[in-house]
Amino acid sequence: MKTLTLRTLVLAIVASLVGSTGRAATIDFSDVPLAADSYYSGNPGGTPADGTYGGPFMSGGMTFPNQFGVSFGGSYTYVDGWAASNNVITPPAPGSYGSNFQPQYQFSVPGGSTGNYGLTFLSSSDLVLPAGTRPTSMQVNNLTYVFLSLRDGDGFAKKFGGTTGDDEDFFQLTIQGLTTGNVPTGSVSVYLADFLGSNTTIVNDWLTIDLTPLGDAAKLAFSLSSSDNHPTFGMNTPSAFAMDNLAVTAVPEPGTWAVMLGCGTLAIVYSRRRRVS
Repeated sequence: MKTLTLRTLVLAIVASLVGSTGRAATIDFSDVPLAADSYYSGNPGGTPADGTYGGPFMSGGMTFPNQFGVSFGGSYTYVDGWAASNNVITPPAPGSYGSNFQPQYQFSVPGGSTGNYGLTFLSSSDLVLPAGTRPTSMQVNNLTYVFLSLRDGDGFAKKFGGTTGDDEDFFQLTIQGLTTGNVPTGSVSVYLADFLGSNTTIVNDWLTIDLTPLGDAAKLAFSLSSSDNHPTFGMNTPSAFAMDNLAVTAVPEPGTWAVMLGCGTLAIVYSRRRRVS
């Protein structure tokens, strides 16, 4: 029978701790109950009276705030926070959809998304990650309505690049990591539209973002900025984007790190003694 040496035991303990603290998870909205080609926006349906409706929904242990608002006798509706959808539409060609193509409540994503995904009309609510995890990556995309606004312009926002195509425009998403006490841990930014210099890019497919620069963030805060702004009312570009496959990994507890370091020290001491003897 083989003898279990101290070195073997130490290495087994370290491997077990690394495995138990390094498990990853992906928030992909697949656990949000949606019928085919549908979405959850908080809209109660029918002709709701002025007020707020909806409520948060869960996915992968995370809470996504949601509020559907109705005002001015039902003539104005809005979504604040997040929604979930599996609705997909291919952007129509320029000039083929008229002036009333505004699928912001269809929550359609260009680029061929499959399955459920999340989207936000930005609110002040941060996203709290599952307890004991930190972010590693996520995917983002432009909504169809935003894509069309950037490509063609609309009643509020300009066509990116302008009439000549030479305007230096940008639409940028910034993701900031925060601790539970709202101390910044880092930030990353990505262009959802880039017309700076010789670029003419509008994101129209899932784009993967590395979130490891956010460190041990417990919360994510999102902000959008654009080169197209009103002097009084702020950004003209629609403030929305789609998100999917938010990957997180476990953060080892301080006690676990201490045990791992202690085991590592024992392994080194044992190895040196073996060499001496």
